[in-house]
Amino acid sequence: MKIGVLINHKINLENGGAASYLSRLIKIIDNYDFHNSLEIVFIFRYFHDLKFNKRKLDLTNILKEFYSKNKINKRFSLQSKIKKNQTENQVVENFFLLNKIDLLYYPIAESFVYNYPYIMTSWDIGHRSTYSFPELAMNNTFEDREFYRKNTLLKSFAIFVESEQSKNELINFFGVFDKKIFVLPLYPSEVINEKNSDFEFNLFLKKHNLVENDFFFYPAQFWAHKNHYGLIKAFSEFHKLNPNFKLVLSGSDKGNLEYIQIVIEKFNLKDSVLYLGFVSNKDLFILYKTCNALIYPSFLGPTNMPPLEALALGCKVACSNLSGHKESLGENAIYFDPTIPADIFDAMVKVLNSTKKQIEYSRNDEFYAKIIEKHLLEILPVRKTFGLNFNQY
Repeated sequence: MKIGVLINHKINLENGGAASYLSRLIKIIDNYDFHNSLEIVFIFRYFHDLKFNKRKLDLTNILKEFYSKNKINKRFSLQSKIKKNQTENQVVENFFLLNKIDLLYYPIAESFVYNYPYIMTSWDIGHRSTYSFPELAMNNTFEDREFYRKNTLLKSFAIFVESEQSKNELINFFGVFDKKIFVLPLYPSEVINEKNSDFEFNLFLKKHNLVENDFFFYPAQFWAHKNHYGLIKAFSEFHKLNPNFKLVLSGSDKGNLEYIQIVIEKFNLKDSVLYLGFVSNKDLFILYKTCNALIYPSFLGPTNMPPLEALALGCKVACSNLSGHKESLGENAIYFDPTIPADIFDAMVKVLNSTKKQIEYSRNDEFYAKIIEKHLLEILPVRKTFGLNFNQY
């Protein structure tokens, strides 16, 4: 079975978890020798100068030729039809057929899919599984998310999810056939492989006027569902008891930063809450290693990458009591109800007084690659029930 891993996007780590997930997944797959009944190829829609061990198929030239012949702008909609010519979709789908791709694998959640058998990735169905935050419910977001789930997940050949909780939600909320859902546990990003000297640690702390172990850290883009409000309200009470302690926030603004800055001023915490914006993996590594604990009050899961990163780097974790968090972190975290700031405050006190323990993190790239291989081998006999003539049915 020939699997085409379709990379539809440029990899920009500033885009958050999806980019971090994809960046590491490419390496996980590329550096592993899969069973001889499986052939893995990467298919790129945009030019990438990355070097690969596995075969790489480049769509850029064929699409460039298509655009040139049809004299249209590259930003032309994927779903638009070109008069007297094939659609762009048909050109790409024929490319898959010519290269004898049996199954496409979308390694991150996608809203558009080709008319081709595929494995889809699903991380959450937050528009149904949590509160109706603006980014999940307003401005047609709910409708878009609903359309995606019904029109990509339901007709997928298989689905990779990051937790058993996520699998259960797909079954319960959308009635997805359970046997086509496979769990590929969420993994930390490549930040866990960073290296820094003592000089770099000290320079960073001095630059931001931070003292090791005297601050909490929350890396999250500024969406409403990330619950910065509840965190800051809880920290305002914690700060009364620990006036030298700080809270460090990092992440890009997704529309809620201005409001949160007003909240910070309201609680008179302007000098004690530090906002760093987007930070590099190098700086992220230092923050995990020098903070007292990661505090993660997000409402959206089922799982999240930062608590796993913190755990892998020996950082204490206090996080929201989502089922997915408990599934992925077990007894290695302190849990709280994210709807109750007093509960977050109690968790801060507990984690402050807890002992930092180094967890032996044994889940390397090979661990995840073997899970992918196992799932693909389970899918293989079902996919082999038909050939590449599926458009004739």
